[in-house]
Formats: sequence, structure tokens, C-alpha cells
Amino acid sequence: MNQTKQPTQSNILLILVSCLLFGCFKPSQQTTNEGQVLFELNFSNASDFDFFKPETEINEQEVTLKERALDIDAIKGATVWFKEKLFAPIKIEYTVVVINNEGPNDRVSDLNCFFMALDPRCPADIFACDDSIRTGNFGTYHDLRTYYVGYGGNNNLTTRMRRYPGYTRERPMLPEHDLGPPLVIVPNQSIKVEITVKANKITYAHDGKVIFEMDDSLPYHEGWFAFRTVRNHLKILDFKVTQLYKR
Repeated sequence: MNQTKQPTQSNILLILVSCLLFGCFKPSQQTTNEGQVLFELNFSNASDFDFFKPETEINEQEVTLKERALDIDAIKGATVWFKEKLFAPIKIEYTVVVINNEGPNDRVSDLNCFFMALDPRCPADIFACDDSIRTGNFGTYHDLRTYYVGYGGNNNLTTRMRRYPGYTRERPMLPEHDLGPPLVIVPNQSIKVEITVKANKITYAHDGKVIFEMDDSLPYHEGWFAFRTVRNHLKILDFKVTQLYKR
């Protein structure tokens, strides 16, 4: 079994210096009582877009930096990866709005994400896979080893959390992680998402309310994060990653 790789002090220092140079966090928020802020983006700088890599079925131009937001206006399937690999214990936070304003892709559905994801076809670097492997079509992600949350899926009727094993295309789900209304997306309203991975405990929360909690006997402690949607219009207003203290 591969040992989980933890960030060294020198790696964290390099990340912090890079962030200071390129503006990925505000200096006043470098530390909290929970841990060390590694990245904090508010999409006010064009360079913030460089932290993300889109994979889309139709056209990568569906993902842009617009009006101080990471704008995902997806014609079909779209996955937008945060390029930096993350290591637990970690907290991922972002604010998102699902747009419903009569746009061509304004379908209120699928506020989804992958986190702590590895691709067994290119395990050392998720971006080293051939470009034809993951195309934005949802089926091309079933081989991942990852946690997945599909919030407001199936036209805003279902909310589910799955643990993808990575060695089979089966995507198991606990019965208590298969939810429906009233857990639905409210459009045109900011939603604060918070994900934590710490020891064996994984949590996913909206606006301070824990939606999913998992005690994983074999937790995924390293991997990448991605926004995921299909035929939908999302605006990501901010994005923050905190390396939590071990306690």
C-alpha cells in the first residue's frame, strides 16, 4: 500500500511564497485557529484562472473569469480541476451561485464536485493522462478514486455522496447518502460550501449545515479537487484551501 504523502515545511513555504507573489491569498488570512491557509482566491486577478484546468465536452471557452467570478457556463458536461494536489487534513471552502436568468444553459441542477481524486490511469499526476481519457462526459470519470457529491442532480431532485474505489467502475453509495427534496438548489443565491477531510472523517456542508458525514475506514488523504456540472451555469465567487492542524 502506498504511504500517504504529507506536505513538508519547505513545500508549504514554497506555496506560501508563490501565493504572496501571485496573489492567491490575502496576507491577513495566512493563518487561522484551524491551520495554515494555502490558497485564497477571489477571482479579482486574471492570474487566478491559472489555478484551474477545464475539461469540457464541447468547448473549454465555456469556463472563463468574468465579473470577479470563475464562470462555468456549461453546454454539456464540464469538470474544472484545481491544479494543486491537496493533502489531508484539509478544508476546502467556496461560495457559488447557480444562475437562473433565462440563459441558454441556465438549468438549475448539478452543483457537484470531486475531491481527493486520483486517476489510476495516471496516479502520480492527474493531468498526465492522455487528453482523450477524461472528456467532460460524466462516464469518463467513473474510473477515478475519489469522493463525489452530486447536489441537486437529476434536475434538482436528488442529492448524493459516493466513494469511488478506483479499481472498478462501480460507485458505491450508503443509503443515508441518497437524499432528495427538500435538499435542492436555490438559484441566484450564494451558497457557501465547506468540505473537510481529517483522519477518518469526511464532511460536506452548505451554509454551515452538514449535509454528509462519512467515517471512512480507508480514507483518501491525497488528491485533487474539481467542480463538476452538466448543462448548467455556475459562478464561483471565491475559493479557499486550509491545511488543518493535526490535533
